[in-house]
Amino acid sequence: MRPLLALLALASFAFAKDPLPYARTPKEAVEMARTRGKLIFITVCVDNDEENRATVKNVLHNKKWQKIAREFVLIYANKDRDHGSVMVKTKSGKKEKRDADVPELTNDQVVFFAYNYVAAFYPEESGGQRKTPIHFIVSPDEDLIEAIYNGNWKQGFHHVPADKVIARMKAALKKYGKGISEKQYAAMQKSLTDAKAARARDNTKLEISHLLKVTALPKELVDVKAAQARLDALDKEAKAKLGEAEELIRQLQWEDALDRLETIKADYAGVPSGLRAATRQKELMRDKEVKRVLRARDLYEKGMQFKKSGKLDRAEKRWRQCVKAGPGTKWANKAQAELDALGAKGE
Repeated sequence: MRPLLALLALASFAFAKDPLPYARTPKEAVEMARTRGKLIFITVCVDNDEENRATVKNVLHNKKWQKIAREFVLIYANKDRDHGSVMVKTKSGKKEKRDADVPELTNDQVVFFAYNYVAAFYPEESGGQRKTPIHFIVSPDEDLIEAIYNGNWKQGFHHVPADKVIARMKAALKKYGKGISEKQYAAMQKSLTDAKAARARDNTKLEISHLLKVTALPKELVDVKAAQARLDALDKEAKAKLGEAEELIRQLQWEDALDRLETIKADYAGVPSGLRAATRQKELMRDKEVKRVLRARDLYEKGMQFKKSGKLDRAEKRWRQCVKAGPGTKWANKAQAELDALGAKGE
């Protein structure tokens, strides 16, 4: 770019909406790709060639390309600075000097990528030549998926029209899948923070509810894997408690078993053992012997309520029903004790 044009490029620039997801460093690119589950899209250009400049104008500044580009982590590499800079007004209101081609980055960041990062992605047939313009699609593990260029390594490249670049990007997304948006990522981080806070308060139920929001996202994400590992650990806890409830059932301690199952069902809702506790609880509730014990308990407790309100005749009726409904149960024994006490008072 001529000095005059470079000077003109220093005009002020403000983002109409959120900046495109350009990475500022290789480390940030990989981190963004892995935490969002996105592919990396790299564009390599220079300034001293019309085809390279056409790539910037007709692809990187193309509205349709920018729309699909949000599904990727973006890298722009250009060893030259001749295209100049722009003053960018950030969300905080501060003005910063940025690269004219890609206002999301500084000139130094763009040059750094060109000299220190992109060489590793050139195909073997390049013979070590770093011709431009060229695009690369790279996995979060930094494996080259595809190189997008128009021409040959001997004669050089022409720019690839935006519609063809977009088609290749869509094909890659279809094959490898989309990641999550920045809005989803922010929501995921909030859920993880809330889960950590719930864990600190020993609130297992709330922790699980927050973790489940995270594990609903694509499973290959680093944070999702961590959330799933924590859910697995909680399920292991619930499984141990479920074993204790089963031991109570074997000892015919129905009520204690049901209480234990109710706690597991409530505290561990959402993990497999919590769901099994709910199922086991329903099974017990259908058992005739359990129904008999629970019926006796209900009658005894209703009698106690009537006693507290001074309605002794109604209390006596419930306790007699309890003795009849649940002979041999602790509730029938307790009801009989209340009846005996009433009898003693009446004498």
